[in-house]
Amino acid sequence: MAAMLNLTVLEYHRVSGLKPQTVRILPSSSGNADKIIVGSTDGVLTVFGVKRGVMQNVFSTLGGPAIERIELLKDRIFVAAKNEVKGFSKKGKNFYNITTMLTEPIRSMALSDHNIRVSGEHVYSHYVDNVDQHHYMSLETVNDMLVVKLPADCESVPAIAFKADLQTVLACADRVLRVLEGSKCNLTVDLPEAPTAILLFRDKLRHDGRVLFGTDQGSVGVVQLAKNGYRHIWLLDGVAHASAVTALASYPITSQSGRDDIIVGREDGTVSIFSFVSSHDEDPPEEVFTTKLNSGIASVAGAKAHSKHHPEVVVGTFAGNILSLATDPAAATSATASHVTGSSTVATDAGTVDKLQQEIAQLESQIARANSGSKGNVYHPTRYPLRHSYTLRPKIASYLLSIEAPVPIKMVLLATDVPIDLLDVKGETAVTSFSKPESGQGLSATYRCQPGVSNLQIKVRSLEGQAGRLQAYVLLDVPDGLTHAFEYPIRALALHQRSNQPLPHHLPLSQLKITGGFSSADVNNWLEQCLPEVPSHTAAATDYTYTSTFLKTQVNIAFSSGKIAVLSDNWSTVCILKDVLMKAATAANQRVEVNEECHPDGASHVLSLLDPLLSDQIELTKQVEVLQALKELETQEGGVEGLTPEYANILSNADELLERYNAHPCHLERLYGIVTDLYIDCCKAKGKNGRARIPQVIEQLNEYDLSHLSSMFEEL
Repeated sequence: MAAMLNLTVLEYHRVSGLKPQTVRILPSSSGNADKIIVGSTDGVLTVFGVKRGVMQNVFSTLGGPAIERIELLKDRIFVAAKNEVKGFSKKGKNFYNITTMLTEPIRSMALSDHNIRVSGEHVYSHYVDNVDQHHYMSLETVNDMLVVKLPADCESVPAIAFKADLQTVLACADRVLRVLEGSKCNLTVDLPEAPTAILLFRDKLRHDGRVLFGTDQGSVGVVQLAKNGYRHIWLLDGVAHASAVTALASYPITSQSGRDDIIVGREDGTVSIFSFVSSHDEDPPEEVFTTKLNSGIASVAGAKAHSKHHPEVVVGTFAGNILSLATDPAAATSATASHVTGSSTVATDAGTVDKLQQEIAQLESQIARANSGSKGNVYHPTRYPLRHSYTLRPKIASYLLSIEAPVPIKMVLLATDVPIDLLDVKGETAVTSFSKPESGQGLSATYRCQPGVSNLQIKVRSLEGQAGRLQAYVLLDVPDGLTHAFEYPIRALALHQRSNQPLPHHLPLSQLKITGGFSSADVNNWLEQCLPEVPSHTAAATDYTYTSTFLKTQVNIAFSSGKIAVLSDNWSTVCILKDVLMKAATAANQRVEVNEECHPDGASHVLSLLDPLLSDQIELTKQVEVLQALKELETQEGGVEGLTPEYANILSNADELLERYNAHPCHLERLYGIVTDLYIDCCKAKGKNGRARIPQVIEQLNEYDLSHLSSMFEEL
């Protein structure tokens, strides 16, 4: 077991804001302290040192377009902004400029002698001696890129053999690392989650070709690449609430094993250090330090900037703070902590509710003006840029709405036009209240933040089959009371996740086939309306496979011009897709023909997947009902003597039971809804109206027995 580190937080500098990978370290060649390189969103490149805890500026450039990426080649600094790359000496002389042919901003850059590789969201270009030599167009979004030297061989998944040593690796949003040779992708490495950051892991014990990756679900792992293939080395699986990895670095912070430690920065402001403690070089590292800062992490790097004798972690946040997590004992005397903690509270007293309702009314009046075309105070102010994301968390079958502002947030109002569940998030720093809109559809929720809170995360779970939109209004705690407004689509199959694995054919697969005069691009646009992670570009013939993060059922959609084929082990999923595709085709004036077939064993298969969820939730609900009765009895009688072991166990585990129930208060209702929707869909497939028998289905669910419930479906 690794010993936990104690580090001191120092604040070095502050800039307007940072993009990912825009804080780098310029190592000293004379044994002195290292210098820190920072590229800000206002286009200023700054290099500075630290002397006695005070920033000492080496040089700063004039402002310009936001700096998207910084990379080093020896002691030369290369900066990417828009579609340009500039080179600076360590003294600040601009010695190199090139305007690339990219039509989108550069997001990633990798350097080697005489070679510059750049990538936007989809387009990759490779320049050799300033001449554009190679191109690659990725249908999937490229999140990061690096250049790797491939060893000749490893015990690996076989692939097309590479000729040259140096190759480009693209980290793509479809959970794949693509290894390029020239303009071709010769190797795809499947990952369990989408890689958001990658790093060449130069392990001192060995090897070339090892790539460290962090994912959108918080996992960190290493994969070994070689000329003849690849193999996975280790994976630290992200916990259910782990935030996306936004930055990676390696540096000997602990020096326990003589190997570099791994530094991980996350979107929610968490910084973690992992150290290798095992003697076996392929065992994963252990976490030795973690802390959470006020802003999401844009960059992390190891250095000796505060003291040439003590290592530290230099951190750059999206809000523009340049901080140090220092091991130097002398740093403690000048340290200022920037660690914020808090907890969520539900508004209960009448005074708090009344005050909240007044603020909600004020915010809703702004919403009304925004929806009616009046600008009012609702807009996207450039003075206070807001970072926000809405990402699927498959392990908890819900979305995580993350909001971060450069100033404190006063209040957040969420409004939807379809029913959703807002789930508890541990560590929430806001008072929460809920209300139903007058129409009776959807939900409104208000999060009133505690003073100083600038980062808020909210878990959202939608209902499959219901499409709408989620609107968010963020009121900043500034004198002019500015409000940001933005919205996200709630898709009909929002809880489905793209998969790179083929659909198992042993499943009871129902079918849907649609033919017509549509193009493959038309179908791709239609699918984007109901499924997440649909690429904006598509090939002539495309095949998507999705897995339900809630039920674990699967669906495959294969399409080309004039043809769509859907296979799924969940008939309700097929029906939802059919409804969406037919509505889209009708809106586009496309005449189509439809053929469908419901597998006779499909319903029993889905019910078997639901069985453990239903059994667990029904039992939990019964225990909570008994617990409430026991507490009433305890209050009235002054105690509960002579309880059966079952009731005594419920009472002793009261806190755990209530926590589980309150985390998903509508869970049983949603499970009932899945069963009733499946029953109605199966009845439609048989040409029957199933709505009349829904009360009997509900009764059977209340007296739950899987065999009896399955019999109701078999009788159709």
